[in-house]
Amino acid sequence: MVLRLRDRSLLATIACCLAAGVYAQAQPPASPSPALSSQAPAPRPDPRDFQGMWQGPMGDHSFAAGFSAPPTSGKDGGAPVGLSSIGGPLGELSSALKPATAARYQRELQLMLKGTTLMTWHVACRPSMPQNLMGDDLGGFEVVQTPTRVLFLFDTDNTYWEVYLDHEHPKDLKPTYLGHSIGHWEGDKLVIDTIGYNGRASVIRSAVPSTQLHTVTRMWKEDGGQQLKYETFVEDPVNLTRSGSLPALYVQWTPDHRIYEEHCTQSARPQNTAGMLFEDFTREEAFPYVNKKK
Repeated sequence: MVLRLRDRSLLATIACCLAAGVYAQAQPPASPSPALSSQAPAPRPDPRDFQGMWQGPMGDHSFAAGFSAPPTSGKDGGAPVGLSSIGGPLGELSSALKPATAARYQRELQLMLKGTTLMTWHVACRPSMPQNLMGDDLGGFEVVQTPTRVLFLFDTDNTYWEVYLDHEHPKDLKPTYLGHSIGHWEGDKLVIDTIGYNGRASVIRSAVPSTQLHTVTRMWKEDGGQQLKYETFVEDPVNLTRSGSLPALYVQWTPDHRIYEEHCTQSARPQNTAGMLFEDFTREEAFPYVNKKK
């Protein structure tokens, strides 16, 4: 069950599906222009050049939105792809959840099955984990790369992931949603080391808030540059009894995709959260501008 469930609340999932359906209906597929159909750019041959548009294969969200292409599977025994934006399978780490985290997961699952929506920082439109967003089966992301920086720009939640290739982690690092990421190359693999998380997001479903989360994501090209594969090593003594890697997943080269405006900016309004269950934070913390004096 852990392999199929996600850490987005029921409302967020429905909103995503509806938004995608509206988007698909509002912009029906047109006949592709010759420039896109016959002259779409090929993946860059340099194995260290990730620039361009990438997208996760179709999964739960895209099927619910009315798309009918079959899901694809991982290669060489890899994990299935086509997972939604809220995170992929835990794999070997599913047996490493600490009791409090496992209990939290089961409780949130029961709330969802009963139709009770739990307010999370993600539902409140705060930044989501880039490692989770990479597998979004409706949105996509663009990679912009320079000799000193790799920047990931995501459809989902208007999130970006900035990886510095010429930095070290600062000693006076202030915790943030996405933490601080530095990268280096090991052969043709980009290795991204991230610390400084503020505990309001995690690659672990239903995680207890933890500032001790540490991730190391390895990323590389396969299939002649048509696929970008990634695997994340996770350390978090608050939520895990041991460290380990999440299953390797991959996204596909999608040169015709264009980043669109994410629905989250419109759906996560205070008036749309009636009936939601606030536990980890208050309504005022989620929407601090509502009662702010002018």
